[in-house]
Amino acid sequence: MPGLAALLLDPYSLSDLHRTLFRDPAVQLVAQENYSWTELDLERRVLFASGYGTNYLHAYGLAKLDQPPRLSPVENGYAQGFAYNPAAQEIYLYNVLTHNLLTLDSTSLELKNSVAAPPLSPGDVWVAWDPFSDSLVIASEADEQVGVPTIIVDRPTGQLRAELQLDPGNIALHPTKPWLYMSFLRRVNELVVYDLEQQRIIKRAPVSERLDRLIFAPGETGLELLASAPLDSTVLRFDAETLERKGSLDTLFGGRAIAVDSNRRWLLCGSLVTHQLEVIDLTSRQRVTTYYLGPWLRTIVLDSQAGIAYVSSHGGLFAVQYAE
Repeated sequence: MPGLAALLLDPYSLSDLHRTLFRDPAVQLVAQENYSWTELDLERRVLFASGYGTNYLHAYGLAKLDQPPRLSPVENGYAQGFAYNPAAQEIYLYNVLTHNLLTLDSTSLELKNSVAAPPLSPGDVWVAWDPFSDSLVIASEADEQVGVPTIIVDRPTGQLRAELQLDPGNIALHPTKPWLYMSFLRRVNELVVYDLEQQRIIKRAPVSERLDRLIFAPGETGLELLASAPLDSTVLRFDAETLERKGSLDTLFGGRAIAVDSNRRWLLCGSLVTHQLEVIDLTSRQRVTTYYLGPWLRTIVLDSQAGIAYVSSHGGLFAVQYAE
């Protein structure tokens, strides 16, 4: 009986049991690992992953997902986030334990450079590389309001460009401009756009919802910014240039991780709560299907040509065949 009680209270054991009893051939559990962030290189057929479950960056070969990943020999402080620069074949991580900005060779996974960086406010850290300003954004969610939550670093030199008193819950970079977009989970209900070349805030828009993940997607009249609002079971749509609100899409409760298959005009949304990955047709705004994965889904990256979604979570890395 104690074992049964523990099973009933443990969402990870329950999710394992669910997948055993209700096997879905479209869902593959690649690894039982606590991953937070992933980046996909379709040209090299490699999936990079990091997170709280490992002190080293992992690299999976897409053709051999049944084999263990290659591990970087460099300790990264259990980095939640990292950025990938495919042009330079580099990966950037911020080690929260040593306060160093690490540059790894994405082929060998060896250390190329390590630069001392300012200590950030304690909390989950995001990293993003902007090709237009050639700068790195390193941003903490700031569990505690001490120190500096966000810094901008010159990529070639490692020199500090700016410090920002902004503690975003997520960040995203405009695909054709040096604009940094920020959403906020805790203290501020707004969207902020920061110009990385001008080094100033150029747009901000109040929102009533608590926002989480940000992505860009083509809309009917131009580029849109999509923002998940897990507590409201919705994904909000904004004009990416003006931040004008364009509407919303209903999702599963706790829908957080989002990605768009632009070819099929499908939105994929992973829930924190229901353990499910939902596929929504953006044209009809109707649900296409759902897949059961596991607790606390975090990120989604797509190989849209193959119709495969790679989903990271607290309890595993999944490959989902969502389209043929």
